Amino acid sequence: MLAPETATAAPAARRAGSETVNAVSTPAPEAAKRGFVVWVDTTRIVIDLTAQDGVRPGTTVSLRRDRIPIVHPITGEVLGELDEEVATARVTELRDKFSVAEIQTLAQGAEVRIKDRVVPK
Repeated sequence: MLAPETATAAPAARRAGSETVNAVSTPAPEAAKRGFVVWVDTTRIVIDLTAQDGVRPGTTVSLRRDRIPIVHPITGEVLGELDEEVATARVTELRDKFSVAEIQTLAQGAEVRIKDRVVPK
């Protein structure tokens, strides 16, 4: 059952025009899962993401590595790190606990390593 405030807000929202957001909101879509490279071969890799994480055959993933620490100039606190894409790969095979992907692009002078982060594109 709706609270009295919510029940009266909806008609007012309809009268106010198209710029007003509906009083009933839907949950935000869940962000794509991130994983790690767990095995590396010359042209393919194994990642720890599966179908349960939203990965499908044909999914393109970005393989990323931290590079530059960002330090607050006043407090000296390390705020985080900027990362860079070292490669992209395309998922070719799904298993229960991992997926296999073929390396598509590789940054000049880079190599894919175990523990590189995997972010679905």
